[in-house]
Amino acid sequence: MHATIHRIACRLAVTPADVAQWYAHDAIAGLDGLTAEELVACGRGGEVVHFLLGVLASEGIDACAVGPPARVATTCASAHDREAPRGRRARSASP
Repeated sequence: MHATIHRIACRLAVTPADVAQWYAHDAIAGLDGLTAEELVACGRGGEVVHFLLGVLASEGIDACAVGPPARVATTCASAHDREAPRGRRARSASP
């Protein structure tokens, strides 16, 4: 779920650092004021995906396009690899 959320968020953010900052530190008011990371940790990742798809739609960004925009595709993918090694799970405790 973490990887899916990061891929969708990359469609909205300028840099992978922006995505990482949002994911770990920005509360989502409409989702009980929790961060995406906290929501994923408590099994509510689907709600984060739904939230992001709603933001994409409101911004007029094609949610069906595969991957992030070309300008950030490579950097978002490599940032995700550094931040979430395979097999590592989010710990329990917002573009």
